[in-house]
Amino acid sequence: MLGLPIAGPVAAAGPSGVLYVFGDSDSDQGNLARLRGERAADRPGYFCPDDLCRDSNGPVWAERLGRPVAPLLAAGPAVPGRGINFAVSGAHMTARGEPDVLPSGVTVQIDQFAALVAGGRIRPAADDLFVIQAGTNDLLRLAEGDAPEAIGGDIVSAASGHVRRLAGLGARTLAVAEVAPVQYLPMVAGAELAPLRAALTGIVGGVNDALAMTLADMRGDLPAGTNIVLIRQQAFFDWLAANHGALGLAPLDRACIDADGRLCAPDTAAQDRFVWFDSNHLSGSGHALYARWVQATLDGASGAAAAQTAQLPDLAIAQAARLRALSDAARAPGLSGADRGVRLFAAPLIERGRFAGPAGGESSRIRAQGGLIGLDARLGRGNAGLSVGWTQGRTMFADGGLARSRGFAVSGFAGWALPVGAIEASISYARPELTDIRRETGLPGLVARGRTRGRHLAATLGYASGIAAGPLTAAVRSRIVYEQVRLGGFEETAADGLALAYARQRLARWGIESRMEASWRITAAGDALTIAPFAELDSRINLAGGGHVLTSALAGNIALPATTASRQSARDTIDAGGGIRLETRTGLSLSARYVRAVAGPAKGGGLWSLQVAMRF
Repeated sequence: MLGLPIAGPVAAAGPSGVLYVFGDSDSDQGNLARLRGERAADRPGYFCPDDLCRDSNGPVWAERLGRPVAPLLAAGPAVPGRGINFAVSGAHMTARGEPDVLPSGVTVQIDQFAALVAGGRIRPAADDLFVIQAGTNDLLRLAEGDAPEAIGGDIVSAASGHVRRLAGLGARTLAVAEVAPVQYLPMVAGAELAPLRAALTGIVGGVNDALAMTLADMRGDLPAGTNIVLIRQQAFFDWLAANHGALGLAPLDRACIDADGRLCAPDTAAQDRFVWFDSNHLSGSGHALYARWVQATLDGASGAAAAQTAQLPDLAIAQAARLRALSDAARAPGLSGADRGVRLFAAPLIERGRFAGPAGGESSRIRAQGGLIGLDARLGRGNAGLSVGWTQGRTMFADGGLARSRGFAVSGFAGWALPVGAIEASISYARPELTDIRRETGLPGLVARGRTRGRHLAATLGYASGIAAGPLTAAVRSRIVYEQVRLGGFEETAADGLALAYARQRLARWGIESRMEASWRITAAGDALTIAPFAELDSRINLAGGGHVLTSALAGNIALPATTASRQSARDTIDAGGGIRLETRTGLSLSARYVRAVAGPAKGGGLWSLQVAMRF
C-alpha cells in the first residue's frame, strides 16, 4: 500500500489545448519500438499496448495530463484535439539518437513537426502546449571523452534553438524541462560511485543554470505572448528523495528491475512501490507523480494555481462586512439616539459559514469566532459611538487548502435626529492578518505556505428610521458604503519548484446596504421585563467595483507573470435571520441572534451572536 495517493487522473485547472511532446525515453510512447520493429514479447514486464512499448511498467507522464496524445508513428489520421508525441527513446537534445536507428534527436523531431505544419496537417493554436524534455542522453558523451562544458553548451544551444524555432511556427506556451538530475539514477548508486554522483550533480546544475539564463535572455526576441515555462526537475527529484517514505515508495537508489534483470514482482501495484522501474527509467508511480508536477507547474504559470490566494481579499472584505452588520445589530434598539444616556454593548459571535469557490466551484467552509464591544451615547439631538471588534478563524478551501486569519476593527459612528428618522455616518479601520496560508500544490503531501497582512477601510452615509404601533416596532437603515481592502504581497515557502510569488492585492467597491428589523414587544413581571422576538433582513446591492486582479509568478522560474481575476465581492447579498431580545426596566438587555446568507458568495452560511448591553 502506498502511503499517500499517487495514482489517478491529473486535474488540469489551466488551459487545455493540444499537447505536443519532444524528448527521449522519459516521454516516448512507443516511437522507438516502431522504429526497431519491437513487439511486446520482446520486452517482458514493460508496458506495451499494441506493441508500442514504453520504458516503464505503465503510461508515461505525457499520457496522464488529461490531454489526448498519440505517438507520431502510430497516430494515424489527424483527430481534432489530439496531440502528437514525437519523443523517441535515446534522443539527445541535438539531432543524435540511438545509433541503430535513423537520427531521432529533438532536432529531428522538430523537423518532423515543422513538416506537418508546412503540409497543413497541424495548425498551432494559442493555447496549445509544447513540451521539450531531453538532455540526459547527451551526458553519455562524457564516457566518450567529451568535455562537460562542450556537452552543456550543445544542450543549451540546441534547446534555445528549439524554442526559437517552435515559437516561429506558432507555439506560444513552451514548457522546457531541466536536464534530469542523473545523480539520482539507480545505475550510479552505491558508495563506490559517490565521486561520480558528486561530479554529475555539479555538471547538471551548471547546465540547468545556463539553460535558465539563456532562455530568460531570449524572451524579448520571441513573438509577443510567447511564454517559456521551466519544469524544475531538480526540485522534483529533491522532493521525491526527501519524501519517498511518506509516499510509501522505496529509496531512489533502488529499482524494481535489479542489476541482474530480475523483476521485483509480477503485479504492477508492487512494482509501483519503486520510483524507478529499471536502472534509469521511472515506474508507473514515478510517471504519475511527475505528471502531477508538470501540471502543477503549468497551473502555476497560467495563474490557475493562484485562485485560492485571489479569494483572500474577498474573504477579508466579507469579514469586515460581518463585523459592521454585528455592530448594527448591537445598536439596533437605540437607533438615532432614541435611548437616553450612554449605552454599553458587547456581542460575541460564532460563525459557521460558506464562501463560493471561483467560477462557481465548490464552496469553502469558514469557521470563525470573535466579538464586539462598544458604546453609544446621546448628545443632544444626535448620538455618537465607538466599537471595537475582533475575529479569528480559518477558511478551509474545497481542494484542501487552508487560511488561518485574525484581525481587529475599530469603528466610529454618529447620527443626527431629523423630524422623521435620522442621518447616520460611520468610518471603520481594520487590520486583517492571514497567519497561515496553505495551498495544495497537487502533489501528495506537498503544501505551499505563506502569510500576509493588510488593511481595510470603510465609510458609510445613510438614513435610519423606526416606527412603533402598539407592541410592534420596525426599524429600517439604508446607507451608501465605500470600502477597500489591501493585502500585502508574499512569496510561498516549503514547495521549492512550485512555490508562487504574489503581488499586492487591492479591492474596492461601492454599494448600498440595507437592514430591516421588526420586533414584537411582550411585557412580563409587571413591566419589569420586556421580551421582544424579532426578524431581520439584510441586503447589499453592489453599485461599482468589487472585482480585482491578482498577479502571480512561479518563484525561481522564467515563466511570465500571470493574472487571476475575481469578482466575488461584486455580487449582491441577502441575509435573513432573527432572534429574541430581553430587556429589564433597569436598562440591562440580552439578545440572541442567528443570520443565514440566502444569496451571494456566502450563501448557505450562518452566524450566531449574543449581545449584552447596559443603558445608563
